[in-house]
Amino acid sequence: MSTLGSAHLCIVLGRSVRLAWSIGKTGWMNRVLVYAGVAAANVLTAGSRRRTLRAVHLVTKPTLMPLLGWATRPRSGRVRLALATACAGDTAMMLGGNVGLAGAIAGFTATHSSYLSALPRYGRGAGLHVTAVTTAGSLAALGLAGVVLGPRLRTCPNPVVAVPILGYAALVTATGAAAVGTGVARGPSGRPVVAGGVLFVISDVLIAVGRFGPQPVPGRRDPHRVLKPAAMATYCLAQYLLACHLDDADREADAAGGGRLG
Repeated sequence: MSTLGSAHLCIVLGRSVRLAWSIGKTGWMNRVLVYAGVAAANVLTAGSRRRTLRAVHLVTKPTLMPLLGWATRPRSGRVRLALATACAGDTAMMLGGNVGLAGAIAGFTATHSSYLSALPRYGRGAGLHVTAVTTAGSLAALGLAGVVLGPRLRTCPNPVVAVPILGYAALVTATGAAAVGTGVARGPSGRPVVAGGVLFVISDVLIAVGRFGPQPVPGRRDPHRVLKPAAMATYCLAQYLLACHLDDADREADAAGGGRLG
């Protein structure tokens, strides 16, 4: 990117920050719209090869979860931790290589663990159902991840990363299964959490396909130009649904119990 282009981008981002600051004082919906706008910019520039668009993607990606926290202002410690560690995972993924992959796995492992710890409170009265679904989902994930990712991981230059990847695959599916089981048990009010859990799993599947699936062939259409925007779109929406609704449930549980645990 040229010096003039970089300066123009900085000016636009600076004005956007000032606008977001003023909007933040006007209400929840306006703050969510700011998050949605930045998320849309990130999604639309994912997979782009143009330097300017790539720069927009790199600048917006680590700001997504802080913006979501600013927009929703969660009181739940579990949700705040989930967003903070997801931000760390997003940032680590930008590094690339095994170091970036290890950092992303560590960050998102903490994210999913935080959401898993919040789900039993969300599904109070459905604990046994959630446990059964989570266990079944974890076992299924281990088998499926082994079948799908195993051949690719065996040829990976650094096979040490295979075990954390398979473990993370199980955790992701466990979170999705728990979200579905808990949300269904709550009835219509649990549908956003069901959708959030499913979308998070879809997002990680798309990322895994892009990283460990067939690589682009010169002269043919690059599938990553579709996979990356789809992965970011499902991820941004999943985080919004889970953060908002699990935070509401945590507040309800704290109010009913007369104290805060999260």
